[in-house]
Amino acid sequence: MNSEYTDLTADQLREYIRQHGEQEYILVDVRQPREYREKHIPGAHLLPLGELAARKAELPADREVIFYCRSGRRSAAAAVFWANTGQAGKTVYNLQGGILAFDGITVSDFPDLHVFDDSRSIGDLLYTAMDLEKGAWRFYSKVLEMDADLPYRAAIDLLSRAEEGHARLIYGFWVKYRQDPPPFPEVYDALNGEVLEGGQRLDALMDRLAMSEDPQVRILEMAIGIEHAAYDMYRSMAHQMSGTTMEQPFLAIADAEKEHMRIAADALSTCTPQKDIT
Repeated sequence: MNSEYTDLTADQLREYIRQHGEQEYILVDVRQPREYREKHIPGAHLLPLGELAARKAELPADREVIFYCRSGRRSAAAAVFWANTGQAGKTVYNLQGGILAFDGITVSDFPDLHVFDDSRSIGDLLYTAMDLEKGAWRFYSKVLEMDADLPYRAAIDLLSRAEEGHARLIYGFWVKYRQDPPPFPEVYDALNGEVLEGGQRLDALMDRLAMSEDPQVRILEMAIGIEHAAYDMYRSMAHQMSGTTMEQPFLAIADAEKEHMRIAADALSTCTPQKDIT
C-alpha cells in the first residue's frame, strides 16, 4: 500500500460505492474526454490528468477522492498529485487496474516485480538503479525514433535527458563503493537497460505500444507508469538509506520523478484524438 494513497480493487470499489453515500466521496475519471464519452463508471466526474493542477478546486477537501483511468497508472499519478497538494482532507484512493479491471478485463501491463533485493549490497542496488535509468532512457529514445512529428516531442526529449542525469547522480554514489571505478560513460555504455522501473521489460513494452490503437496516449500512459514506479522506487531507497548521506539525495530524485509525471500528464492535452484505447 502506498503511504500517500490507498489502492482499491474493482470489487472493493463496488463495495465502497454500495456502503457510502454520494456526499462522502467523489469518483474521478482522469482519462481524456473521448475515452470518457466511450465508457465510464456511472457517477464519475471527468477531470483529465493534464488538467488536474489547474482544476484542483473542483475536488472537495471534505470528501474522499477515488481516481481511476484505463489501467490504473494515470490515476496513480493523480492520487500522488492530489495527496501532495496539502488540500486532501480525506483518504485518497486509486482503482487498481482501472476501468479495465472494473469491467472484468485482465490487465497485464506493468507487472509489479521486485526489482530490488534488500539482501544485496548498497553498491549492487545503486548499480541496478543506474541500469533502470538506462532502461527508461532507451524507452524514450525509441519513442523519439518512432515518430518525428510527435506533438509532445520536447517533453519526451526532456524526460530522456533527465534519465541520464539521474544515472550520473547515482554513479556519484556508486563510485564510493568501488575500487578504481571506470568513468561514467564507460559504465553507462555497458548497462543493458533491458528492464525499467517497476519491473517491466523494454521489449515487451515496445511490443504493446506497437499494437496500440492510440499510440500517442499510450506512450504517455506508459511514461507516467515508468515515472510513478521510479518515484516509488527512490522513496523506498531513501527509506532503506535513512540516516545516511544518501537519504536526502534520493528523496530529491523522488521529487524529480514526481515532476516528470506532471510533464507527461500535461502532454496529454496535445494528443490528436484517435480511436479509444480500451
